[in-house]
Amino acid sequence: LAQVCAPQLDLFFPGRARTTVMRLASAVCAGAVPQFTIHEDGAPVDLFLSPTDGGNVPEIVSGGSGLKMSFNQRFYLMQTEKQHSSPNRGDFHQLELLGKTINVTIDLNGASCGCNVAFYLVSMPSADAPGSGNDWYCDANGVGGNWCPEVDLVEVNQNSWHATMHSCSKPYSSGSCDHGGYGVKFGQGKQDFGIGSEFTIDTTKPFVASLSFTDPGVAVSAHQEGRSTAQHIQDASSVRQALSDGMVLTMSYWGSSDMGWLDSPPCASDPAQCPASVTLSDISVSSGSTPSPSPSPGPAPSSCPGSSSTCECSWTQGGAMCGLDDGSECFCRCCCPFKEPGYLCKWHGELLDIVV
Repeated sequence: LAQVCAPQLDLFFPGRARTTVMRLASAVCAGAVPQFTIHEDGAPVDLFLSPTDGGNVPEIVSGGSGLKMSFNQRFYLMQTEKQHSSPNRGDFHQLELLGKTINVTIDLNGASCGCNVAFYLVSMPSADAPGSGNDWYCDANGVGGNWCPEVDLVEVNQNSWHATMHSCSKPYSSGSCDHGGYGVKFGQGKQDFGIGSEFTIDTTKPFVASLSFTDPGVAVSAHQEGRSTAQHIQDASSVRQALSDGMVLTMSYWGSSDMGWLDSPPCASDPAQCPASVTLSDISVSSGSTPSPSPSPGPAPSSCPGSSSTCECSWTQGGAMCGLDDGSECFCRCCCPFKEPGYLCKWHGELLDIVV
């Protein structure tokens, strides 16, 4: 099959007190698009990733559940196999995350200062025009010329993770969209997230990012080898309608020397230190958000393993952050008291049946 490739494309990212040029080797080539699997309520869902940017079809790994993404690539999660993109909403897989939890495992592979690994939602396709990339892309900063609501689940490198809500009101335009947004930040000099074992989340290793849309808030947490850190966006009602309508999951990997809004401190305005690729895998969506904090939980069921001096449990926020069982000892010890009867703990493969 002959390849048909589009020319290189420059994208400009305005806002947040910066202007960034993202140069994409945007050769869009014909060829078979491999399936990509996510899980929704435990069931596998086979979808497609559009090879819009980067010149190649996506490199699918981990038995179909992982995306190894090269530098300056961007992909959209689609319902149908498309070589580029589509003006039709039905061609995209529209995630309706209101009242649900989404998880993803992130391997940054050394992506540090100046890099941005983005895992986010936008209200694609644009209703106005195909835009400069001819891909019907839109976001809250008008990248490509089109505007729409944007929910940045993860913008991350080894030094920082931001989760940011960007609302827009209709008709979508620069004036009706919140360019800077609001949300929570991990890292940037704090001990909850960074390079090395002294941080709660050691970004030299893979970790799980989890966001629960509790309505009106969002519980945001990271999990790794029994350690967790969590924050909460108190009110995300400005993007409630967009989340309810369904938004398109988008994944990109890019970099710039002007990334201080994300990673300074500790980073300075130096050339981006970005490896050739990063990996996003094991994407899952589950109905029901994490449970609300319980002001006075009852005694732990007799089958719970009990507390341990090696597990610091304040991160659970009274059970609010116990939605994702990462299989660790500390999750089991800290979250067991807040689980429903019949819940099975994954720790070390032991099925600790919680009873009352």
